[in-house]
This record gives sequence, C-alpha cells and structure tokens, in this order.
Amino acid sequence: MNNFSFSYSVTQSLKGLWRNRVMSLASILVLVSCMLVLGTFYALNLNINYNLDDLTLLNEVAAFVDEDCTGEEIEQVRQQIVAMDDLVNDVEYISKEMALEAEKEKFKDYPALFATLQDGANPYRASFMITYKDASLIEDLEYKLGQISIERTVVAEDGTESVTLVYPVDKVTSYTEIAETLENLRDGVRNVLLGFMAILFVVSMFIIVNTIRIAVFTRQKEIAVMRYVGATNGYIITPFVFEGIFMGLIAGILAFLVEWLIYDRAAAIITSQYRIFSVVGFGSFALLLAFSFLLIGLFAGVSGSMISIARYLKEKE
Repeated sequence: MNNFSFSYSVTQSLKGLWRNRVMSLASILVLVSCMLVLGTFYALNLNINYNLDDLTLLNEVAAFVDEDCTGEEIEQVRQQIVAMDDLVNDVEYISKEMALEAEKEKFKDYPALFATLQDGANPYRASFMITYKDASLIEDLEYKLGQISIERTVVAEDGTESVTLVYPVDKVTSYTEIAETLENLRDGVRNVLLGFMAILFVVSMFIIVNTIRIAVFTRQKEIAVMRYVGATNGYIITPFVFEGIFMGLIAGILAFLVEWLIYDRAAAIITSQYRIFSVVGFGSFALLLAFSFLLIGLFAGVSGSMISIARYLKEKE
C-alpha cells in the first residue's frame, strides 16, 4: 500500500467513525463489555486456583498420629505410607511445633488468636500431609491409612514387657468435598461468564457489521464513482477495514484500563477486609490481558468490516 492510499484509508476511516459516532460508540462499548467479562473470568479463575493451591485443598489428606508415638514409630509410619506408591505422590511430616508456627505465620495479622495460649501449650497435633494421585481412590487411601500398624513394647507395673500391635493413625481428614464444591463453583462461574461473553461478542459483531454497513451506505455514491474509474476492491475496502481496526483497538485499550481500575479496587478491598484470601497481583498477568484484549478487538473489528463490505460488494455485482 503506497503512502497516498494509506493516508487516504486512515483519513476516511476516522471520518467514518465520526460520521457514525453513535453506532461506533455502541460497537466499542459492547466490545468493551465482552472483554471485561473475559478479563473478569480470567482474573477470578486465576485467584481461585491460587487460593486453592495455597490452602492445599485439592489433593491432600491429613493423617493425624497418636501423640504417644516416638520418633522411631513416626518413621515406621512414614515408611508404610510411602510404600503406598500406587495411591500416594508425596508425604510430609508436620510436627506439633511446625503446625503451630505455620498457623501463627498464616494469621500473623491476628496475634490475639494465640494470645490466650499458655507457655508450652499447643492445641495442634502431629500429622502426615499426604498428596494423593487419584481423587476417585481417596476412600481406598483413607482405609489403608487406618490399617497402618506398628509393634509397641509395653512395660507393665510388675516390670514385665509385652509387645502389642497399635494403630497410630487415629484420624484422617480429607478436603475432597470442599474441593469438589469449590471446583463446581468455579465451573459454574466460568460457564456463566463464558455464556455472557459469547452473547456480548455476537452482539458486538452485529453492531460493528451494521456500523460499517451504514458507513458504506453513506458513501455509496463515492464508492460507485471509484468503481467507475477503475478503483480496485482492495482500495475501496481498506478504509472500512481501518474503521473496524480503530474500533477494535479503542475497545481493547478502554477494556484494559477499566479492568485494571476495577481489579486494583477489588484487590484493595479484599486484602483489607478479607485477609484470609490472597490476591494475585495485576502486574503478573497484565501483559497477557492487554495482548488478548487487543487481539480480540482487532479480530472483531476486521471480521465485522470484512463481512459488511463483502456483502455490499456482492449485492452490487
């Protein structure tokens, strides 16, 4: 494209946007709404995954052990859990002291929660945090954990020793029901938002197509003259394509700025009032979001323009 045709296309497209500013604005706003729905879904899904990973709810069970277990017995239990390699991915032992310190760190902004504990008091129990392989086999894993046994030497009052079989894992806690509920919630939110996005995208395409059709209609005499003097279809189409590109780019930039503003405001409220939740920083996905918005805007603008002008040229053939 030479400099003349480029400047002509840009100039005519800007004139077209201003001439049909009401329809152009409607197209841009609907497209912005579509992108905001997409951005909101992505940010929400990202934060749900981040918090689920942080809370370790998706694929872990906690096996609490008898408080009378010695260090040697704890190691025996660990070895038996590790041997369940068809069910278990990883095993980590959490002592009472480690559990207490972890909770203090987690709720460091609420020191009053632990102020009532007397020196040396520790309400937490030692446990094994077990990452499992398949959620459908969680019942098998819980059963096998309950069947773990060790031999313990017991000394009677008269000094005689006897060996007895004990089951050191006295409680198993899994979060599968909570995880499934949160997964279902996430899937429901995703489906609703994707449905809204699809509807808004179709509406925005429809408005863009009609905006370009109006622009074509207002310039039909000019187009007829250009065709009469031998102008190519590409020369005629290009200004309208640029018009769609400008609408898409404007929509993408506006959507990104609005999403940024809304996300930062929501993040500030959540972190100040609901400190139990963690919020992913906007900067960690800002570049991807900006690129996606611009790509969607360009696709919608160019596609809408091409559909509209192609129909017009076909009608005039």
